[in-house]
Amino acid sequence: MIQQHIWKQLYRMKTHAVYLELLLSETEGIDRGIKIFLALISTGSIASWAIWKEAQFIWAFLIAISQVLNAILPYLPYKERMKALSALARELDELAIHTEIKWLEVAAGELTEKEMRKLHADMLTKASSAAQKHFPNNSIPNDPVLMQKAETTATKYLASHTEGENSE
Repeated sequence: MIQQHIWKQLYRMKTHAVYLELLLSETEGIDRGIKIFLALISTGSIASWAIWKEAQFIWAFLIAISQVLNAILPYLPYKERMKALSALARELDELAIHTEIKWLEVAAGELTEKEMRKLHADMLTKASSAAQKHFPNNSIPNDPVLMQKAETTATKYLASHTEGENSE
């Protein structure tokens, strides 16, 4: 019974580590897109305005959007979120690796029931502490599509790196 809890916690940690990496990649893409848009508009708008006089309204609109984005950019969560996602993903991945190593001992019957219960409690505590440490005031964004990809990736990983009979 405790073995199943350990296995499921290993699966959850691996899934969440992958999810955070996917979310980080998506967040970096959005941040990069905003910055590229701002750079293109700010450097190209003056020259384009003079060349494309018939599209002045479009250029004025794009410039207005870029000014609004420049004003609110410091308040968007991307910079802090990227840092927190990266740190939490690394920490959960390290916990998952440690747990995977310990799982081999569990699967081989090398740990007592008491040791397995302590391992499980430690896993839960460390994962919760890591999330609280890196996201003390914010929640982690929920993206069901990315979570499904993370679950698929974690399942494949655990199936290929373990004995597999307990995989989900």
